Amino acid sequence: MKVFKEIQKTPRALYLLITVSLITPLAILWSFYSKATTEAEKNELLIAMVIIICTESLAFWFLSTMKQHVEINKYGISFKYPPFKRKEVLIPMNTIEAFSVESYNFPNYGYKYGGWNVLNTTPSITIMGLKKVIRITHSNGKTLLIGTQKPEDAIKTLKYYKTNEDEIF
Repeated sequence: MKVFKEIQKTPRALYLLITVSLITPLAILWSFYSKATTEAEKNELLIAMVIIICTESLAFWFLSTMKQHVEINKYGISFKYPPFKRKEVLIPMNTIEAFSVESYNFPNYGYKYGGWNVLNTTPSITIMGLKKVIRITHSNGKTLLIGTQKPEDAIKTLKYYKTNEDEIF
């Protein structure tokens, strides 16, 4: 039995960006802190530094927990996208009408399921930096885009289960 599993994480470049966005304001505030003359000024600057450290730490934690999990097996396609979608969602194989690989250059990545992205009305589950998505068309006509770094393997697995659907169940 073929099973396709893929876990994608946030690109490392974003961690570098967060580190720079943490160090820059802290360095500026530290220069003001070293020149501050009154105790009240120093306390205000310390509070600002603590707020920045807490906010940046929260952003760092958020990005480190963000992962896209995709699995294709005989039951269908299951995915989750913590922290947005912690519970696994299963798209049964018998509800999938069509699937194809497409290029994806849309700048808004992430978990967009429910149509609250104004620019892109197709629900999608993608991680930043992906160039390919699998377009899945359901039997009710709705589509879903799932990002992947291994589109050939995912399509092979989907084709295997769709052509052998009667034998598997």
